[in-house]
Amino acid sequence: MTFPVLTYPLDIIKTNRILQTSLSKEGAESIPREFLALYEKGALNRGLFRGLFIGYLAATLQGTAENIRSGMVGALAVSILSNPLSIMQVHKQAFHNNQTKSYNQIVKEVGLSRMFTLGLIPSLVRNFLLVTSFYPSFAGQYQTPITAFYALGGIVLSHPFEVARVLIQYNGAKSGMCGDSIKVLRGLYATDGIAGLYRGVIPRTIHILPTIVTLTSLQRAFKTQ
Repeated sequence: MTFPVLTYPLDIIKTNRILQTSLSKEGAESIPREFLALYEKGALNRGLFRGLFIGYLAATLQGTAENIRSGMVGALAVSILSNPLSIMQVHKQAFHNNQTKSYNQIVKEVGLSRMFTLGLIPSLVRNFLLVTSFYPSFAGQYQTPITAFYALGGIVLSHPFEVARVLIQYNGAKSGMCGDSIKVLRGLYATDGIAGLYRGVIPRTIHILPTIVTLTSLQRAFKTQ
């Protein structure tokens, strides 16, 4: 769909706010300023839409994992397969001194086996909580206000685990094969409080809320045909 592509820079802004990179500091966590900083750093390809292709592949696979009809085993398998794409996307999106890592560099730094496990647990929890956005449609309720309310709730509930995923997949984890997400979240809460757990929630909400509402509307249209 066109909207997720056009709003993809918001996903980059979300990632950089979570990682507290130079982009979030230069933009003073103001979305218009961050858009401008992205463009100034790399125009379209290396700025506003850096990592778009790998992000599209990751989102496509994750969307399959979030489909309730895929089953638990299928969702787990798809999540594991999409994990390397998510890690690559995080590293491509992050701005540190305008340096961009190649995919080979990312794999070497993370390690081939850990590409499938690093940050997997918070990814799974995030996906599970985000599925609550579609509960009204599962129950046959398609009113837009109800859909938007549940979608917003799913985003808010899942966001701390999105923060943990980004931090673990970018910085690595010393304890646990899949990364100690609870330890990361406790550390953030201890230093920054609730604000630490919800870094980047505003650009993430603007990026995915309309998409969830649109998908629910399409489900209604298909069922009424």
